[in-house]
Amino acid sequence: MSKGTDTDSLDRYFFLSYAHTAPLAGSGPEPADYWVQAVFEDLSEAVRRAAGLEPGGQVGFFDGLLGAGMDWKTHISRELAAARVFVPLCSPRYFAMSWPGREWACFAARLVDEPPDEPSPHIVPVLWAPMPWPFGPANTPDPLPPAGPVPEYAENGLRALKMLNLYGAQYKSVVSRLGRRIAEAARSAPSSARRPAQLDQVASAFRYKGVEDDFVVAVAAPTRATVPPGRARSWYGDTSADWRPFGDREQLRLADHALDAAERLSFTSSAVGVGAAAEAAAGAPAVVLIDPWIAESAEPGNAALDGLRRLYGGARRQPWVLPLVVLNEDDPESASRRADLTERLVCILEEIGAPLTEGSQGRNTVVTSIDEFAQAMPVLVAEAERRFLRYSPVFPDGASGPRRPVLGGSHAASDGTELERPDARGA
Repeated sequence: MSKGTDTDSLDRYFFLSYAHTAPLAGSGPEPADYWVQAVFEDLSEAVRRAAGLEPGGQVGFFDGLLGAGMDWKTHISRELAAARVFVPLCSPRYFAMSWPGREWACFAARLVDEPPDEPSPHIVPVLWAPMPWPFGPANTPDPLPPAGPVPEYAENGLRALKMLNLYGAQYKSVVSRLGRRIAEAARSAPSSARRPAQLDQVASAFRYKGVEDDFVVAVAAPTRATVPPGRARSWYGDTSADWRPFGDREQLRLADHALDAAERLSFTSSAVGVGAAAEAAAGAPAVVLIDPWIAESAEPGNAALDGLRRLYGGARRQPWVLPLVVLNEDDPESASRRADLTERLVCILEEIGAPLTEGSQGRNTVVTSIDEFAQAMPVLVAEAERRFLRYSPVFPDGASGPRRPVLGGSHAASDGTELERPDARGA
């Protein structure tokens, strides 16, 4: 196995899988998954020591290594097809979400030559938070052996040991044991299926009885045919959803990056033009991605502005449909018109009653870089869901029950027993 590999290498000792957490609006710059990253770095160092590798180099992977604007699903699928050990951070939240379930399914598809009735040595679970019931797919390995003489790990999970200085010695002991276990398992690579599984083409390996909630990403932008004077057509496509304001910085359309952010928080998402958003968002939380160039012309017939007015106008308000104005500060055309376009558009949004949001640095309805966009999307997804649960009708569209009960539903254990479905906002 090579040493000193970079983040593009596909020679990994382990893939760290975890449940994404949405940051709270107004929270500081610390990432929502700060503790996951901290444990990943410690675990990587423990694997290096156990495997006798030189310092430095990338021995493991977790998706926090991916930059904004990258095609996450493609990169993660490639890493899952090459990693030697799969390390899930097990918690109630982890097994209540579909994204980590699909990561597990992608890796498990490679175990074609292993006995189906025995735990795989290439899956090394970590107890991230206390689990009050049997969990995981059938034959999930036991995450407790690394505990050894560390009962605090079995009682509290690795996250608590990392967060609390009181458990510093116990944390180091467990991480060292995990590093040795991963290095031992990585001496042999699991078999690979003839065709690697793709993250967006597999079902979750978890069998809880529940459904993912819907999330809508609407786009208010010109098309190539409706670009206003003074604006290059290269940023646009045949539909408004084809808008790519960051050009080469985006491997996908902006709408696709927004969809991925929603899916990582366990939503089933779809993208629509703003003209269709009023109906789609009536029964689901939503974010509207807005190109400020649509404010260049406020004349009747401006399809994007007309769509925004229909979305936010009328007697029925939808405070769970949050606008996000996106302007690329590195685009000379947009940068030269930044103040004029954004101020004009924000005034329009205020006039039509759009629910502008506030952050720790003031109004955060406008982002000007791909990094700001990547940071804003999880916050907006979580805030839109909170508003939907608070303000939407209890039984939308004639449904017979609430969409996402906090304590309801059911969860199927690995032996098929039905258990309470954990709230996806938990650990």
